[in-house]
Amino acid sequence: MRRVGQLEEGLWHSNARFTASMSRIMEEYSHPFKDDILVSTDTLTCDTPDRPKSSQPSGSSPRMQASYWFRVWGAHG
Repeated sequence: MRRVGQLEEGLWHSNARFTASMSRIMEEYSHPFKDDILVSTDTLTCDTPDRPKSSQPSGSSPRMQASYWFRVWGAHG
């Protein structure tokens, strides 16, 4: 029984460290950056200097969507 208590305590501390780390990361990066591409979560599109772009083509398979994403957005990341 003692090991179970130690395990639970260790997991609790690990979760607390993870939560604190994620909170620090979110606070540090929760502001707009200079050259951010802002994506609309409603339409999954963004405005670029050339034209609005969609994050994925509609009506295609997940594999095709991933390929499209890499070609369109991969160079910017």
